[in-house]
Amino acid sequence: MIRKWASLALLLSTSACLRDVVTEFPDGLAPLEDNTAPAVDELSDESISFETDERDDGLFWLHGRGVVHARLSDVIEALSDPQVVTDRRGVTRFTTEFDVEDNYEVSFDTFLTKVDILTVEWTLTWRGSVVQGDSDDPAVFAMRYQKTDGAAILDVMEGSITATALNGNRTELALIQHLKAPLTTEDDLLCYQQDLFDEVVLTTRGEDLPEYTENCR
Repeated sequence: MIRKWASLALLLSTSACLRDVVTEFPDGLAPLEDNTAPAVDELSDESISFETDERDDGLFWLHGRGVVHARLSDVIEALSDPQVVTDRRGVTRFTTEFDVEDNYEVSFDTFLTKVDILTVEWTLTWRGSVVQGDSDDPAVFAMRYQKTDGAAILDVMEGSITATALNGNRTELALIQHLKAPLTTEDDLLCYQQDLFDEVVLTTRGEDLPEYTENCR
């Protein structure tokens, strides 16, 4: 399915490197690839491990695996909140439109703006569903997100999240992210994914999300 948003014009530049592009969101909810991050002991404190590197074409990838001490249903609720999953350090502002795609239990678009030397705007489309079990007794929840419109300077921005119920009201989170954009480093992926994990933990505990005052770098 192709998401088109003609209204997302860039504010400060009409150059070719910042033109709007529309990309196709792949069907399904499968992880982007096999997750190579080491597993975390499910009985240990809530933590996450990462592996990340850069490919020859300049794309940075990250794999993460962590354990949240909460029921999968509570983790699903956290992942369904755009405030939790959005890289709030990396954007100046964002808005959300819910229920943008049929056939998924969770779907929303986030319209993101980053104001720096230039103003860049783009859309991330999120979709997720229980893929094992059901909504009353979930076993596995899968989520995908991808940049579907906006500045071509953000060449690749996509990810997958798989949440799996463990024994003892614990949940494993498996995170994968791909990012290809100017001035990107591994630190950007690590910072965002650590924030995402931490905010899922805070939300399942019923605690407030942090208000960030600094960027990742």
